[in-house]
Amino acid sequence: MMVEQKIRILIADDIKDTRQLIRRLLEMDEQFEVVGEAENGLEVLQFVKQNEVDIVLMDINMPELNGLEATGQLTINHPDIIVVIMSVQSESEYLKKAMLYGAKEFIIKPLNFELVAQTLTETYSRHKKIKQVSAVSHKVFDTKIISYFGTKGGTGKTFLAMNTAIFLSKEQKKKVLLIDTDLQFGDLGLSMGLKQDRTITDIVEEGAEHSYEALIPYLLHYSENLDVIISPHKAEHAEYISKKAIDDLLKTVNGYYDIIICDLGVNYSDVTLAIMDASTQIHFVTSMELAAVQNAIQGIEVMKSLNYTSDKVKVIVNKSYRGSGMTVKDIEKAIKMKVHAEVEEQPKIVRHVMNIGDPGSLYTRHRHTKIVKQLNMVANLIDS
Repeated sequence: MMVEQKIRILIADDIKDTRQLIRRLLEMDEQFEVVGEAENGLEVLQFVKQNEVDIVLMDINMPELNGLEATGQLTINHPDIIVVIMSVQSESEYLKKAMLYGAKEFIIKPLNFELVAQTLTETYSRHKKIKQVSAVSHKVFDTKIISYFGTKGGTGKTFLAMNTAIFLSKEQKKKVLLIDTDLQFGDLGLSMGLKQDRTITDIVEEGAEHSYEALIPYLLHYSENLDVIISPHKAEHAEYISKKAIDDLLKTVNGYYDIIICDLGVNYSDVTLAIMDASTQIHFVTSMELAAVQNAIQGIEVMKSLNYTSDKVKVIVNKSYRGSGMTVKDIEKAIKMKVHAEVEEQPKIVRHVMNIGDPGSLYTRHRHTKIVKQLNMVANLIDS
């Protein structure tokens, strides 16, 4: 990892041999500079008053002033200093408390040096990015929220949501946040080839939905202008994501993006309805299958009962094909609403980009195909 300057570290542990071992190991890495040692929390507080420190590597159990108390005081009086806690596995409750006191990360003893170095560099890099965002007044966007919804699985709403996000961020240079709010069965992370190590569950568990600065470490970056939040790894975790948490998340990110795109679940849960209410537009996705159209008829009736106007609800027929036995006009007649866009079925192209987890390749390998032009028309509905 390349850094502009060495990461200045204060080692705090009441055991001298441990401090010296950590010092020797860190000094073997050119990106670290050990600026001092402390054997208790009071020495830590005294040292940081007189010296520049980036990270305090802090043991929990120390005399006079323990690691928890020292962490709490550092968080209040020196918020720019990062605290990384060291502890043994049996002290898991202390680790949770340390996070509440303001520690940014923890390392389990006995120490693995590679893990220590990785934790220190990643935590420092993450904290530095948060400070940069906080230091600059963010550009206030006139944010639009676009939801993709369907009353039947298999209509391809996730594919449309992804490609709308990619088109707007890549071709129109919009700042976009794509959120997988299909909390039980969402697969955006897999479909986009993203490293799925941070989910909306982590955001809610850490209370990060209340602050954009706190949210930053949990955002997955697909490209320069496209951030992604993925759904829980396990379906049962969906019950921990409340309507209030989603409301808070949408309020927090509002103003940081041009467009927020939500891929909704196939249901009318409290979370789904809350997102629909907050949406500028709802892209209602159906297909040329009899069951899908029948479900769409019921779904459009629900939309009308919620007093959603035709300006808010845009119907999209996905996977259309000749020989289906129905036309777009037939669907319009059945649902009693205008179809705003049609995307023809191209199974070979779509299956390929989905299987390799690279939907963005549509705009490189298949840029001039009919399906890409139709997907662009879907994305442009936002301005209609």
